[in-house]
Amino acid sequence: MAENLELEQEIVNQVKKTSGKKKKSKKKKKVGGIVFTVFMLLYIAAAVFGINFGLKFLWNYIKSRLPLLLLAFCIVTCAVASMVYAKYVDDNQGNASINITTGGKLTLDVSDPVITGNNYEYKITNASDGSGTDSSNVTAYIRFAVVVNWQDSEGNMWAVPPKVSDYRIAVTDCSTVGDYYYYNGIRNPGDSFTVSVALTAEANPPAGFDKLHVQIVAEGIQSVPLSAAETAWKATFNGSTWVEKS
Repeated sequence: MAENLELEQEIVNQVKKTSGKKKKSKKKKKVGGIVFTVFMLLYIAAAVFGINFGLKFLWNYIKSRLPLLLLAFCIVTCAVASMVYAKYVDDNQGNASINITTGGKLTLDVSDPVITGNNYEYKITNASDGSGTDSSNVTAYIRFAVVVNWQDSEGNMWAVPPKVSDYRIAVTDCSTVGDYYYYNGIRNPGDSFTVSVALTAEANPPAGFDKLHVQIVAEGIQSVPLSAAETAWKATFNGSTWVEKS
């Protein structure tokens, strides 16, 4: 009987020890969780403070150097625009023509310029020599646009085109609608007319870019039916002149 009482007492003691250890373990875990939470909150606060400080520093840096940064941006933008524009002009040195027919053959020829001083004279022709695959065999309505740029002695182009007051365009028997000149009437195969572009006395070219580069972009449409040209060009021919289509 005494042995049984001792055994029960020993079991009770073991249970108390185990319970005490569990309580201590729970206390340690709770303390550890609190420490971890505090550490994470401090870390987040430090990170937010660091980001805020960094953004303020960056903004102050940019603000203090804003004029210089804007100037650098403008220089780079102008340089890129000049290179792109120069590449475009270099790829489009020659005169161009666009021709539309309904079964016939239409070829427009824009001549190389005859240069006299600061005057550039071009001839636009409904080309026909009576033979060959490029010979026109239809009558046509013709319109053209003139693209003018400043050019130096080596053929380099200035990025900014001349003002309208820097040059004059002289044509005969033509109407102006929008950016185009329209020949007033039908051009038969072999017919031509001239276009002159010249510097004016008021011209103010950039230093070193005192020559003109002129490109004539001509379009021709078979004259029959007239409605084809009027629809494509959004202009009306009243029998003597071209006017804007109402």
